[in-house]
Amino acid sequence: MGKMRYWLIAGFIILLVIVYAAISDRDSTLSRLKSAGENGDVEAQYALGLMYLYGEILDVDYQQAKIWYEKAAAQNDPRAQVKLGLMYANGLGVNQDYQQAKSWYEKASVQNDVDAQFLLGEMYDDGLGVGQDYQKAKMWYEKAAAQNDERAQVNLAVLYAKGKGVEQDYRQAKSWYEKAAAQNSSDAQFALGILYANANGVEQDYQQAKDWYEKAAEQISPMLSLILVCSITKVRELIKTFSKPENGLKNPRLKIS
Repeated sequence: MGKMRYWLIAGFIILLVIVYAAISDRDSTLSRLKSAGENGDVEAQYALGLMYLYGEILDVDYQQAKIWYEKAAAQNDPRAQVKLGLMYANGLGVNQDYQQAKSWYEKASVQNDVDAQFLLGEMYDDGLGVGQDYQKAKMWYEKAAAQNDERAQVNLAVLYAKGKGVEQDYRQAKSWYEKAAAQNSSDAQFALGILYANANGVEQDYQQAKDWYEKAAEQISPMLSLILVCSITKVRELIKTFSKPENGLKNPRLKIS
């Protein structure tokens, strides 16, 4: 019993030493970062902005985040410009101001920042602080999609699928969904399932629909994937039952192989 007590005390002391060292190291790191940031180090400025914005190591402080992002943005750092845009768009520590958000996104987009391009596309797509303009949304999404941004690829697909600012074109929608699905976008995978289930621009194919739904579900939740498989099995059984002549279901498109 004495030995056990000894090892417990020793372990507790070691843990205290580790925690103290971690705190000391954290304080030392923060001190060095702030010193570097004050001396114009853009990486330190951006890092401090992140730490205050998301509460990493430091407590969340939107005012401090804004201060450090502004320092980095003044040095033309596109990441900081985008973060400032997001703060204005979402009213984080500032009054919500879409015009300010747009201004910061535009500064970053000049430097070909993919997040800025996507976010400008969203502003025009949803009419946030600007007149809704699907053509401009498409233009910005295309710039981001050219840099392989899956979010922009999905949103382009939606424009084509719904005929917003373009002629409705399910084949184009499918092409963009496939590009995003190749990057494991669950939204794109689910949308492809819908295309195949509803025969939108493709031959109706319930097996393909099922495969895409399962890919999407696996990323969201393994349990959802299991429920989906069980549901599809149940639907298949019901359709087989009601497809019998005596039950009067005559629509051949409801057949699931």
